[in-house]
Amino acid sequence: MNASLASAEFSTGEVSRIARVTLRQLQWWDETGVLAVGRKGRRRVWRAAEVLEVLLAAELRRKGLSLRVVSRLLRAARRSLEELAEALLDQQSALYLLTDGRTAHLERDERAVIERLKTARRPMLLVSVSDQAARLRQFAREQLARASEQRRRATANQLPLFG
Repeated sequence: MNASLASAEFSTGEVSRIARVTLRQLQWWDETGVLAVGRKGRRRVWRAAEVLEVLLAAELRRKGLSLRVVSRLLRAARRSLEELAEALLDQQSALYLLTDGRTAHLERDERAVIERLKTARRPMLLVSVSDQAARLRQFAREQLARASEQRRRATANQLPLFG
């Protein structure tokens, strides 16, 4: 993971904007154990890998899966996601989550995705984890650009000491 994204911490408000979910949804998901989130004092602090889980949970909910099913699927895929998060956030890897609502399958290769879809006995949902990681990278880039612009403006507005 690049240094800025690896060390980045996101506020609940930022995670809400990235994932397009309400603050209350994030609070509920944390309280019910759907997601695990770090804390600094009383404040929730989200690392990039945790934000990626939120993005997946939100996408699976939008596709119609119940919160109970989403929670179970994330638990099943969590270890693999943690192992692959660094490569995903560095744009080195493609990853897809396929589910029939009972099991979660993570596939890296598009041909494997197609093969799994062709041989499935039940309807499958597909989520591109890579696309979710790209959304997180884009948000982080925009945040860095905004911070850089604010520093530039602050410096430009300072009065010169020696003129």
